[in-house]
Amino acid sequence: MRVKKDVKALSTLITVLLILIFTIIGAFISYMWVMASYYNMPETSTSLVIENAVFSPSNFTYFNVTVLNPSNSVLDVNITGFRLTVEGTNETYVISTAEPTLPFTLNKGTRQNFTCTTNWSDFAGETVQIKPVANDAATTLFPCTTPTAKLLIYDFNNSQRIEYFNLTIENSPDSVMNLTVS
Repeated sequence: MRVKKDVKALSTLITVLLILIFTIIGAFISYMWVMASYYNMPETSTSLVIENAVFSPSNFTYFNVTVLNPSNSVLDVNITGFRLTVEGTNETYVISTAEPTLPFTLNKGTRQNFTCTTNWSDFAGETVQIKPVANDAATTLFPCTTPTAKLLIYDFNNSQRIEYFNLTIENSPDSVMNLTVS
């Protein structure tokens, strides 16, 4: 007498085991992918992150910076200012006036928007890097490009008379705003 093997049941069992094994492996790889950024992070560190920087094209007298002190930071941080560096040059601006007033204590797990009251027209159209200045905190540079505002001077003619001169000025097509000469 011959015993029949149930091949279909065996292949279903293998399929279920393979799906279970691949699910466990996929969950483990996903966990490692997410946790990799925290693996080398020291347990006693405090870091600040700039989330956003906005330069208003309608007003050159201020710009806004949003700073985050992550919840995994160890301490509250005292921000004393901001350092702004223009890329491609050695120009560095230290900004110590802002609203809310500096120095400002940023609690861990919170974010704060700062309105830096510095005229940024000197580096309009340039790529700048912004970094918060704080003691005992790791900070990173936040690169951003400021809006372009440029006037083009085509002709300067003072040869007619000494009482007046002719000057031809045009707003550059790259400018993001209308500029007024007064």
